[in-house]
Amino acid sequence: MTHRHSRWKHMALIAAATATIVLAGCRSGTPDDLEAYYPTTVERGTIADVVVMTGPVVALNSRWLTMGMNGGRVVELLVNQGQAVEAGQVLLRLGTNDLERKLREAEADLQVAQVALDEAQRQAGEIELAEAEADLASAEAQLASAEVELRLAQRLGIVHLQEAVDDAEVALQVARDQLHLTELGANQSAIRALEYDLAFYQRTLRDLRPGDSRRLQAEERLTEVQRDLDGARAGRDEALRAAREQVRKQEVELAKARTSLARAQSGEEDPTNAPLLARQQALSRLEQASRELEALKQGVDSEAVRAAKTAYEAALAEVDGARAALDAASLRAPFDGIVLTILVQPNQQVQPSDSLFFLADLNDLRVQAQANEVDVPKLALGQTVRITFDAYPGEQYSGRVLSLPPRGQSQGGVSYYQVETSLEGEGADVRLGMWANARVVIGERWGVLTVPTAALVYVSPDDIVVRVRGDNGTIREQRVKIGLNDGIAAEVLSGLSEGQTVLVPLLSSGQAFWDRPDILR
Repeated sequence: MTHRHSRWKHMALIAAATATIVLAGCRSGTPDDLEAYYPTTVERGTIADVVVMTGPVVALNSRWLTMGMNGGRVVELLVNQGQAVEAGQVLLRLGTNDLERKLREAEADLQVAQVALDEAQRQAGEIELAEAEADLASAEAQLASAEVELRLAQRLGIVHLQEAVDDAEVALQVARDQLHLTELGANQSAIRALEYDLAFYQRTLRDLRPGDSRRLQAEERLTEVQRDLDGARAGRDEALRAAREQVRKQEVELAKARTSLARAQSGEEDPTNAPLLARQQALSRLEQASRELEALKQGVDSEAVRAAKTAYEAALAEVDGARAALDAASLRAPFDGIVLTILVQPNQQVQPSDSLFFLADLNDLRVQAQANEVDVPKLALGQTVRITFDAYPGEQYSGRVLSLPPRGQSQGGVSYYQVETSLEGEGADVRLGMWANARVVIGERWGVLTVPTAALVYVSPDDIVVRVRGDNGTIREQRVKIGLNDGIAAEVLSGLSEGQTVLVPLLSSGQAFWDRPDILR
């Protein structure tokens, strides 16, 4: 069972108990009982199912205006409260000394960036063109060498690979000899001499007495010798490292050459594969160099020019931003309307987020009415709305339902939905914030049996009774089926006949239980 069904059941039990007490008194038929009621006749009439809503008048276009970007001192206030303004009209101006200074600085930076861009473009036409031509020449030479190697490999075949192995063996032996020579001679004589000097000054310091004037000179010389010795040893280590690295490199080259020869001898590899790959790489480099040279000749930007353009565009953006900030020091009306509120004075310091003016377009007003959860399902977009104001009795306006929110807000256990309607018509001076009464006619019945709503006793949502007085003066309860109910009268679908007398309690015990505050409490 849903929460709503539980609530209906709870209220129905309360209403049933109330109805039982009242009806129990009615069955006695005594005059005292009749004094608690007044009689009415079941007759034909017109019933309208109406949704009644209330809410304030608002403007479609209305807004609190702020400076948005700038803050500062107000130097000009150009409108008065209640004044009509047009879109774009200036309402207020701030002081602009700092903004003007920033604009001048940004314009100066832009000029510097323009000069740098011009110079980069001029140099690109000379230096980078020469570099591109040199790259192209180098690529052509590399391709020519690769083609010679390829032709040689094609002519000599496996002999060329054997020669490569021989060359690699010779290169490896040269590297090993160089390593041996380095081990024997790299800085050896200098290291031995410095080691002798180091020992000499160490002995000298040991033999000199404390306070001897020669001691300081010996210490300084010892420090210099130690530094030179460390440098000589580091140089030797670096020379040995480079020599050993060269040996390892030549060992790798020899292993590759031997592998290529072995694969060619076994028929697994074509001896021209490596030269073919080298020629293809050289050809790709030549094509790339040709494209870059052609692009420069056609005016395509170099890297230096692109960097200068980026700096220029950044400086230009700074100028545009400074100009926008200067323009934003003047607050303009975003649309036609009336200045309803002014919260600023001349010479006042304001912040970018301060609310300064409330502007509204009073030519397009709306009503933001509230409908409860029982009535809102009856509403639909486009329905006609009749609108009145307590401030202007006799005046009636029209409108249409414009929006039905999918979600409401809970108040006192009941959900209410904000329904927006248009407001049309001429007459009284309708103002923002006035409280409007909006009525939407959902359905109407003409010439139907009616009974006062106050006569109805709801035992449950589907079980409704009324009190009927017979010809002999007795009172009995009669179950009825109800159709439309406008809150004053209800349509009788069955259970009563025209002309019958129905009793309405002076304190309406038969009031619908969702409208009974005593029951809801």
